[in-house]
Amino acid sequence: MLGHRGDWLPIVIGGMMILISGPPFAATAIYPDPNSGAIPLPLMVLFAAGLALGSMFMLIGIWLCARPGFRALFGRGEKDDMPPAVRRFLDS
Repeated sequence: MLGHRGDWLPIVIGGMMILISGPPFAATAIYPDPNSGAIPLPLMVLFAAGLALGSMFMLIGIWLCARPGFRALFGRGEKDDMPPAVRRFLDS
């Protein structure tokens, strides 16, 4: 299994990867240094891979949090912490 319902850690990891890889990717694409030689192409590939991996983590995290049974109002507690109507709904 990829993770548990309501697990927000993939969203945090994906967001961090995007924030780390995004600005250098844009800076290298928009303002390439003419004296850098062949370095910008491998850097762009590395930053693009970071953006792709971060986006995948974000999508997995959103998918995990959007799955049925995510209890934002009740935290990550057990079923005993929920009102009986919500417990019956989740058990059905």
